Amino acid sequence: EGHGREIGSMSYFPDGQRLISGSGDKTTRQWDLKTGKEIVEARGVCEESVYAVAVSRN
Repeated sequence: EGHGREIGSMSYFPDGQRLISGSGDKTTRQWDLKTGKEIVEARGVCEESVYAVAVSRN
């Protein structure tokens, strides 16, 4: 479970319940902080390693 390479960036959601991470495996993943489980994986969207992620209220 989780990223296949190093994590380049993480950002918390405003609700404080979730986190998004970007990795050298070219994916972003959304995590439930209470359970520690992955909610969503975005694979095949990025052509390069992900070194920056950000979350906006809107």
